[in-house]
Amino acid sequence: DVPSLDWSKIATGKPTTLAGYGISDSLVRNAGGTGSIQAGVNSAKPTSGWVAGRLYVSTDTRELYRDDGTQWVMIGSSGTQGGTINNVIAGTGLSGGGTSGAVTVNLANTAVTPGIYGDAANVSKVTVDQQGRVTAAQAVPIVIPDSNVTYQTQSAFKLFAGPNAAGSAAPTFRSLVSGDVPSLDWSKISTGKPTTLAGYGITDAQSSSLTNGQILVGNGSGVATGVTVSGDGTLSNAGVLSVQKIQGVSVNSVAPASGQALKYDGTKWSPSTLAISDVTNLQTSLNSKVAYTDHKVCTTGQVEIFNSVSNTFTCNAISLADSQMTFASQSPNLVFAGPSSGSTAAAPTYRALVSADIPALDWAKISTGKPTTLSGYGITDAQSTTLANGRILVGNGTNVATAVVMSGDVTMDNTGVATVAK
Repeated sequence: DVPSLDWSKIATGKPTTLAGYGISDSLVRNAGGTGSIQAGVNSAKPTSGWVAGRLYVSTDTRELYRDDGTQWVMIGSSGTQGGTINNVIAGTGLSGGGTSGAVTVNLANTAVTPGIYGDAANVSKVTVDQQGRVTAAQAVPIVIPDSNVTYQTQSAFKLFAGPNAAGSAAPTFRSLVSGDVPSLDWSKISTGKPTTLAGYGITDAQSSSLTNGQILVGNGSGVATGVTVSGDGTLSNAGVLSVQKIQGVSVNSVAPASGQALKYDGTKWSPSTLAISDVTNLQTSLNSKVAYTDHKVCTTGQVEIFNSVSNTFTCNAISLADSQMTFASQSPNLVFAGPSSGSTAAAPTYRALVSADIPALDWAKISTGKPTTLSGYGITDAQSTTLANGRILVGNGTNVATAVVMSGDVTMDNTGVATVAK
């Protein structure tokens, strides 16, 4: 549990003797005959208390003295008063040497260029001979294979990554956050995509299955529901609508002739030629024309409409369906939206989507590129919202919703207005 410590960390309890440290191979060991060894300048040699055998090293004159019991006797010197050498032999890897005078011993140069080998990304690799000399050196890049690395145990779903907020910091093991996941295009999801509404968990789409002869009608809860056309008419699985009654009254099976109209005869609707007496207050000519003052001055966003029932003009708000509008051409990938930044409201313009337009999505972390059609998702059990102009969906003989044109006795335009043609 105790790591390697610097000597300065040992603040208390340090011994003051070799024995206290358990040292048995000290460099200087008194084997007998020398009471003590002292060092200092020559003038500081003790002048009393003579103890035979003690030694004194004079540091300024480089002389060695021995106490003979009554005085100091010089027994050695590194100057002119010292002894002479007998022989200095240059060993392996050395040159020079000699038997007298000032002898020089040289260490031969090796083939290694002086310098620093190794840094934060490299480790030094050296070759040492028997004399301890470095004979070769190089810096080797530090490469640690994964097989040599032992990783600490981590909790599930943690990965080694940089900080999950702005700024730089050392990587740590942490959970993924939204910012780690790049925006992906739908095409990047190449496998595992469901092919059904249920597979995607979609609950607000209509299945493509529809019983033979039925049509989809929104019920009281606003849900498209398959029903069979009944009441005044019937509908085949080819979209042919036959009118059997009008307001619950049967229609004569005899087809009207040219110029005739259906007239209620008290029991059923039958073909009949209209007479003047059939129309209330019908006049053979107009007594007056519409006066200019009968027109209305409408405001912005209104249109003037003539009401034939009340014989008056009125101003009504303009309301156009998307199918009635033609939009100006725009560059690809632009949307009609408010400002893309800031907190001040502004008029919408055509612009490209920005990240702030797209809310954070939990599903598969796909924040862009999601299809907007059933075919884009590869869904095969749902009915597309695309429907040719004026057509309706009717379940065919194999119980599949099929687009057909309403025909027969009744036609219907793209706004849902049905017209009895026969």
